[in-house]
Amino acid sequence: HTAYRRQRQMCIRDRFIIANNQQNFVINLSFPLDTATGDFEITEGGDYRASYAISGGSENAISGMITITTNDNAAGTASGSFQFETTSGIMVTNGNFTITY
Repeated sequence: HTAYRRQRQMCIRDRFIIANNQQNFVINLSFPLDTATGDFEITEGGDYRASYAISGGSENAISGMITITTNDNAAGTASGSFQFETTSGIMVTNGNFTITY
């Protein structure tokens, strides 16, 4: 799947939680608020996480990458891209996000 048009974000403790709710699937990303720009490996249970849900079931990402292109705490904005693979082999590609916090 290709992702991220409509999204909502939350800051919980020291993390961004970004959720994208399309017609039939949901993608969640989670990463630390103070993340610098760069590429970060998505791992199950690590600081950089993702999941994919469809038809009531959810799967965690087991591998992938989040690229943070901007994270400006003063302006309260962050943007980047992502791709990942879930436990059952679903590939999420060409994802991107822009958030205001």
